[in-house]
Amino acid sequence: MASQKEILGHHLYKWFLGENADNPPKGICKDYKPQVPRRVPTYWSKLLSLLSDRLVVYQTITAVMGCLEPQIPLGPSNLQSRVENFDEIDWDALFASVIDKTNLSPLLELLVNDRIISDPDAPAAPPTKLPSHNWVEEAWGTDYTGNCHENLLKNIRQTTPLNQMPYLNTGAIVQSSGYGKSRTVDQMATLVPTIPINIRDLEDDESNAYPPPDAPVNEIFQLIGRTSGDLNNAVLKFHLFFQILFNHTAEKVKTLEKPKDSGVRTQRELATLLRADLATTGSRYKFYEAVKSEFLHRVDAIPSTIAASADESLGNLVRLLPGHDLSLIVYVDEAHTLTNVPIAPPGETLYSAMIKAAAHHVGRPFFILFLSTSSQLRHLASPAFLTRSARKSSAALVSPFTEMPFDCHPKLVKGIKPGLSLEEIQDFQFIAYFGRPLWWTFLRKDRTPVPAIKQLATAKLLYKHGPDSNKATAHLAVLDVLLSLEFNPLKTTTHQLGDEMVASHMRTAYSITEDRAFMFSGYSSEPVLVEAAMDVIQSLEDIGNTRCRDPMVDIFATIDDDMIQAIDLGQQGENVAKMILLRAYMRAVQESRLPTHIIHWHHGCNVIDFLRNLTAMHFQATVLDAVPSNQKEGKPLRDVFKNAWVRFTHFVRAGDNSAMTTSAGWGAFVRGMAMIGWKSQESVDFHIPVLLDKDMPISEGNMTGILVQVKLRPKYSPPASVAVDAEKICYFPPSKGPRARPGTAGKDSRPYISLVMELGKKIVVHHKPQKVVEVLDQGNDLSTEPPTRPSIMKGNNATTHPRYSLFFHGRTHRIYRCVPDDQPTAMEFTKLLRIGDMLDSHPEGRDHAYVEQMKPPSGWRVGNQSWSWLSDPFLSMSSGKDAQAPEKKGEEKNTELEPDETMAEDDAEFHETITVVDDMMGIDIAGEDIQMQIV
Repeated sequence: MASQKEILGHHLYKWFLGENADNPPKGICKDYKPQVPRRVPTYWSKLLSLLSDRLVVYQTITAVMGCLEPQIPLGPSNLQSRVENFDEIDWDALFASVIDKTNLSPLLELLVNDRIISDPDAPAAPPTKLPSHNWVEEAWGTDYTGNCHENLLKNIRQTTPLNQMPYLNTGAIVQSSGYGKSRTVDQMATLVPTIPINIRDLEDDESNAYPPPDAPVNEIFQLIGRTSGDLNNAVLKFHLFFQILFNHTAEKVKTLEKPKDSGVRTQRELATLLRADLATTGSRYKFYEAVKSEFLHRVDAIPSTIAASADESLGNLVRLLPGHDLSLIVYVDEAHTLTNVPIAPPGETLYSAMIKAAAHHVGRPFFILFLSTSSQLRHLASPAFLTRSARKSSAALVSPFTEMPFDCHPKLVKGIKPGLSLEEIQDFQFIAYFGRPLWWTFLRKDRTPVPAIKQLATAKLLYKHGPDSNKATAHLAVLDVLLSLEFNPLKTTTHQLGDEMVASHMRTAYSITEDRAFMFSGYSSEPVLVEAAMDVIQSLEDIGNTRCRDPMVDIFATIDDDMIQAIDLGQQGENVAKMILLRAYMRAVQESRLPTHIIHWHHGCNVIDFLRNLTAMHFQATVLDAVPSNQKEGKPLRDVFKNAWVRFTHFVRAGDNSAMTTSAGWGAFVRGMAMIGWKSQESVDFHIPVLLDKDMPISEGNMTGILVQVKLRPKYSPPASVAVDAEKICYFPPSKGPRARPGTAGKDSRPYISLVMELGKKIVVHHKPQKVVEVLDQGNDLSTEPPTRPSIMKGNNATTHPRYSLFFHGRTHRIYRCVPDDQPTAMEFTKLLRIGDMLDSHPEGRDHAYVEQMKPPSGWRVGNQSWSWLSDPFLSMSSGKDAQAPEKKGEEKNTELEPDETMAEDDAEFHETITVVDDMMGIDIAGEDIQMQIV
């Protein structure tokens, strides 16, 4: 059966040759009339006789784009510049193939691969929706693993000895969706007698969630909300509810199966019996129907002594229950529905009333636990009256609980050992092991198709099912999942974004301070969620309706100023570099996708393919032919890494320098992540793990890496000072010690790649070196002193690990193939980087000296206007290329322009074979010296 590309290609071929092409197939505009030269049987031969191959290609592609339906071209693009990247295409062979097949499908295939058009054969994206009720119920039935339920109970018990003060017998679990909050408290119900309540709104868009809501309790709480004029009235009605609930629970406990030996039940035995009884749908519904019936009968005549009566009922119940420190837990699932019902005075809700009613039972071994996945999480943490009361009494509050199951799949609990194959870790079921239990419980026993779990992950990440869905926040969450952004903790927007992302976009809450003022949150490494985030990026690119052609950059361009300011500006260079690296990876994976056209981002790609997609077309041969920079002889990069595999779908932050080792590299590769250097990490910003031989088992001994350093210096950085040295950072194991591999002393010669990304090279300004005293003491001028370079050739014989040094200068499509050639993307990169200091951003053409005379706090240095107020020959020495002082009356203005620096000037003494890619300079590699001319 012909593919859609072949159908389209055959139709277009006939159309170009002037043949009748009625009844166009799906994908062709019904009224297409693109402007092309006259269509005749000899169309291409005549065109080739008149125009160059490139213009023929441009003309043909333009016409093809005009024929296709609007959804197929991937948005506006500069086709002329895109065609310039086709240098390696053999156009004669391509058109010979077209003519031989009488079909334009080879050209369409080329356009698909270069992301100019979407793939006509790709299946339509299924609607994003949540799974069915039965699916969720099956996941609930999966055996519980781990001990988070025991830890939760321990943390609750730590609060109960202190509950002689009000409000210490209630607490909240604050965590995002998919962590198994409900399942964890249900498991905890096997340890302590527990009354479960679920008050999910019956009309909630997530009504297919599990377990189902307790409709009778919902009716009770709705009635309280409708009929309570103020907080005190609502509190009275909650006292009545508690009294009835405790009395009916006591009756149920009495009816539970008695021990056969007539002995006393243990707490766990009773807890298990009560849980089993209330887990039966009929029994639970009947129980709450009885509670509702009595409540409706008594609610119109509540006695003033109801609070004392409720406390007495609780006392009677706990006497039936074993355990002295904690006898009973009541948990309220989907508790945010209480915060949605306001009551007087302003700021109070049903949630406030329920907590105040519970506070009356001071000293009882009783605890109420609230759960929610809604965007009202911070309201659960701090009801208005509770905050006021805490300030007055200095009473401690129970900090919300965040500790929920993560990486709890049995295989991870047991521990993954070296020796896995690449094929094993490419299985989607394998990546579902990592992260929250949501993923692997849905995929267990192959009952769930992979596309369905990806749809679920996408829906939950974007929160498309929510009525308050915020597109900007959702897209920022997608970036955060992939790039591991850092946010400024001093910004109010940071806290608001954190709350919203935890509530609605799968962000993990790690810890909440005891005063509840701040929540530490972030996106943990979850390959399934990452896969969804990459699908979103790809979908945005396919739609093409964006300001910038790169969807990641476009997200930064479209979020509001408050969000931008919340992002730590100190990480902007890293963020741009991470986007470039991930986009190159995504393109490489796309090129190697399976015939099913489903892109599996976690499969990874060949290192050579990754570098090809990272590097602009006309520099690819230079990069791939690079030889080791720290050895006199060595094989080209393309030969050494021809069987190497790279697999990183997201970035995570390191906590120490162990992340920059092959010992951590094999684990990072298994998880599909690249490591960001910790804050004190020297010389390396990112560690991208590489499997040296994809056909061999995954282990430390089969790992190397691409070690990346990002520079934003406007001035060119000397290679010797920025190239990453694996020996200095102890990247490979030493010959002795815990990391040493037996039998490899002196034999470990694994290669690695050092990649320096000079993103700030396009701005040409000249700063003096930071260490200037030694130069000035020798009587030299700062403008003429050449930089000193350590000789890296010394000791080369002791170097065992060949280093392939790559230096990329710039940030445009002329350097990076994966960066689109469009002005909005380039402008946004510049905006994101905010390169250099204050003077770099000063309006062009204005004299910097007048700013320096105002003595900005960050600019005190020799040679500028910092010390102009002193008459001191040392402090006022010439700065050479710095801006001159403002003219004084009677002085002649110096109109001679300083010559610009070139890399040849800096590298005259530098003898190391390095590969430099620069978008401002031509490259002429002569022997081992690099000479560069301004073009």
